[in-house]
Amino acid sequence: MLTASEREAIARLWSEKLSQDARGLPQSERHRNLEPPSAEFICALAEGSRAQRLLEVGGSSGLSTIALAAAARQTGGRLVFLEDYEINLARYLVQGVDVWMNTPRRPYEASGTSGMKAALNGALNFSVLDGWWREAYNGHNGWSIGEDKEMESQSLQDAQDAESLYSTLENEIIPLYYRRDPKEISLEWMGRVKDSLKTNIPRFSTRHMVKEYVERLYVKALK
Repeated sequence: MLTASEREAIARLWSEKLSQDARGLPQSERHRNLEPPSAEFICALAEGSRAQRLLEVGGSSGLSTIALAAAARQTGGRLVFLEDYEINLARYLVQGVDVWMNTPRRPYEASGTSGMKAALNGALNFSVLDGWWREAYNGHNGWSIGEDKEMESQSLQDAQDAESLYSTLENEIIPLYYRRDPKEISLEWMGRVKDSLKTNIPRFSTRHMVKEYVERLYVKALK
């Protein structure tokens, strides 16, 4: 369980500034780490974007570039490296981040329930089109990493997905979040949040899952 001080520290991360969870999981066939060009790139992104927190969750050696950037003084505490991602920590993250990013290697993502939970809490998903996100993404309720197709090789796929990830983050997601009206409200951002809630809540819930199992499998098996 998280201590009271740890809960308070996480709570302080959430403010009016953009918070992003970037799930960096141990490298395998299913999950890979799309390393940024350099620690300097991430530092410049954090400095120039005004983003409050870019969260990197994980702890494998493949995340060394993010970890180095998080330790750099010029980021001013806007980058946080959280180790040992587990279910209790996830409870706080899915309730507080603005963007939920996941980088599985196609076609090995089994589902993606963390992304579903984040979406139901108002976060926008920014993920590879695999698992649940391939079914849920409609072009307006979040963002995709890469294209909906497999490349000639895994190395080419990783390179193109990495380019898409950092380009979309720098040129679309962060500018959109800070494009505010006179009342300091990002109407376009909130439009995407509403679209995400409207399209995902009815389709990705325990009730819907049980209903589909009963109608498509259990009832037929009883006949």
